[in-house]
Amino acid sequence: MYLHIQAKPAQVEWFPLFGRNFGVSIALVESFRVDGKPKQKHLGQLAYILVDATFLLKLSGYFYRGFRQNLKNLDVEENKQIEFQKQVERLVELINTAKLDNNLRRELSANPNKTLSRLRRQ
Repeated sequence: MYLHIQAKPAQVEWFPLFGRNFGVSIALVESFRVDGKPKQKHLGQLAYILVDATFLLKLSGYFYRGFRQNLKNLDVEENKQIEFQKQVERLVELINTAKLDNNLRRELSANPNKTLSRLRRQ
């Protein structure tokens, strides 16, 4: 079981100095093998974050309560819930760090999914 995090740029709302808004979808996915081939099963949508190009991302306690409640509704163990919340917190930290760097901010607004994937692997 893992979090599937996918970022998608907005089609409009381009800010010349700051880039483009984008959204980040977070879903819970389970992987398994059938006849030796890897398969994935989407268990549920956990959250959607709209990342504004002009402001740093800040998630409230309300967001995290809803996130944890969605995990509880899907019967995820407590230790996994804590691990998944830490992954989301790290994602927010990566987005904010990228927005403070001019080159990363341009790259993030042009292709957010590719950029976030690369940053998460570092």
